[in-house]
Amino acid sequence: MAGERWHKDETILALHLYISNGRRYLKPELPEVTSHVAMLGSLGFPDRSADTISLKMKNFIWLDPGKSEKGLSHVGPHDAEIWKVYSASPDALKREVTRIKKAE
Repeated sequence: MAGERWHKDETILALHLYISNGRRYLKPELPEVTSHVAMLGSLGFPDRSADTISLKMKNFIWLDPGKSEKGLSHVGPHDAEIWKVYSASPDALKREVTRIKKAE
């Protein structure tokens, strides 16, 4: 459903996509993004478009202090919290991604 709020686990998966692809903006047509859309659907999360996933990358760019480019400041309720916990802990992020994929 368009406009549905992001779930915490869904945001963790998006952060993993952002970090594992060089902490950069990912265009909607990239295979990494279209694969992510399909993966979210297979895990039972709300329908997300490739454009929506790309916009989420811009939220993370805004939160990323190492980025000079502008992102989108309208972050979701979980974005800043998840960024704070996992952006500097790639091993913890990978464990959470594994947990999410196994649980769904």
